[in-house]
Amino acid sequence: MAKTYLGGHTVVGADSGWFTGVNRKPVGDDAKSWVPKKPKPAPVAKASPATAQSAIVGLDSLRLSYIHIVLDACFQKRPIPNPPKKIRTTIDAQINRAGGPLRWARAQPEFLKIIVKKRKKYGGDLPANPPKAGEVNTVPVSLVPPSTRIAILKADYERLEARRDAAMSTIRECDRQLSAIDAELKKLGAT
Repeated sequence: MAKTYLGGHTVVGADSGWFTGVNRKPVGDDAKSWVPKKPKPAPVAKASPATAQSAIVGLDSLRLSYIHIVLDACFQKRPIPNPPKKIRTTIDAQINRAGGPLRWARAQPEFLKIIVKKRKKYGGDLPANPPKAGEVNTVPVSLVPPSTRIAILKADYERLEARRDAAMSTIRECDRQLSAIDAELKKLGAT
């Protein structure tokens, strides 16, 4: 019984040259000059001046973007976020020495150009004290007209009065429950 081969018709061997990366010995005139290829050594990473310069430019662009972030947060009365991770180690010490991110931003040479752009974008002047994390956004009292201030104060008063009434109601309910428990304990003789 004959065996049937259902595969392709090209027979490929190890020395046929059909495989990439296989060093095969040349045939004919080139046979005498053949030398096996040696693997190339791995390149050693050296910081070239161009790479170091691009790293400095990258850090500088991150510094500029953080100045923009600080000013945007101040104008929008949001808490100022932390600096980007790539420059946090270098900038944190400067920010602490300056007394905060806003003071650090004011000390930067590009501050005046950026603040002019931000004033055009948001209108008005830079708020003196941006809110800290977890703090409620408030408008400086000097910018609010007296009539609006009166309405705000009345609304705050009513809100706080309602909270106090709810708290007093809770206290009265707790006192009632405590007196009921005391009466039960006296009835049982355990005081």
